[in-house]
Amino acid sequence: MTAYGLLDGNNIVRGGREVLFGGIRDLADEYEVMTTDSHVVNTITGKNPIGLKVNPAEIAPYLRQAVEAAIADLAPAEGGAATAWCRDVHVFGPQRIAQISSVTTATMNFIGPLGVSLLLSSYLLTLVIFMALV
Repeated sequence: MTAYGLLDGNNIVRGGREVLFGGIRDLADEYEVMTTDSHVVNTITGKNPIGLKVNPAEIAPYLRQAVEAAIADLAPAEGGAATAWCRDVHVFGPQRIAQISSVTTATMNFIGPLGVSLLLSSYLLTLVIFMALV
């Protein structure tokens, strides 16, 4: 049996995984502790690893409790996979994303000089019209 623990944080302090593993080592053959690395935990700073504010040893009992609850809730299951083809569904693959990104980058490189030239030409045109009318 494999146990996965998912904790909300950006990474884990050095040595924290091993401390957390110690709390579940006798419950599963294989185990891993992962972090969400979500932007929600970045509200104050980007550095918010598990164990920075609360010692991993204080978190370990809660992880153990969660794994024990999951083991108590085990039920027979089967895995499966399938492939399907859907007509008229357009999916952006990596190549299309790279193409869109390069077009956007190229456009952004031209916006500055183009904006300056448009402003300068409109100023000069206004000046010429003003001089012709005066």
